[in-house]
Amino acid sequence: MTTSTRVRATDSAIPAAFSAVINGATAFVGYKGLRSIPLSLDTISSSEPTVWAQGVSLAFMLACILTCITAFTFIRAGGTGVKRPSVLAVLGIALRNGLFLFGTFVTLAVLWQRAIGTVTVSPGTAAVLVGFLAAVVTVLSDLLTKRSLVLE
Repeated sequence: MTTSTRVRATDSAIPAAFSAVINGATAFVGYKGLRSIPLSLDTISSSEPTVWAQGVSLAFMLACILTCITAFTFIRAGGTGVKRPSVLAVLGIALRNGLFLFGTFVTLAVLWQRAIGTVTVSPGTAAVLVGFLAAVVTVLSDLLTKRSLVLE
């Protein structure tokens, strides 16, 4: 790998910070009128918002969007060691990353509920946790996308 195509998690620190702030602020606005927000609930269908439910939907949508942005930016800026896939191939990578992160977050949410149970937090804490989950999704989708575009 050349220096220009080396893939590191630290390269996505700034986008992860922006994603955390934007998604955390959005969650805070959504949670503002509530006294407390559960991290998860022991039910498959609930109209009550939870942090893990927002994290799961965020994982899929954000991963798909960020994969497309990262792929086209990385392809344009990349050197000789970067693949030049078609738009359909990039959309396939986006779907793969979205489904992978969706499944990962669902699994973590179920394991959390099983091991810890229902824990409620303040709207501010819930917003910070959603921001943290958004940052994790940003870093992982960035890494997965770039690694799938680097020639071996």
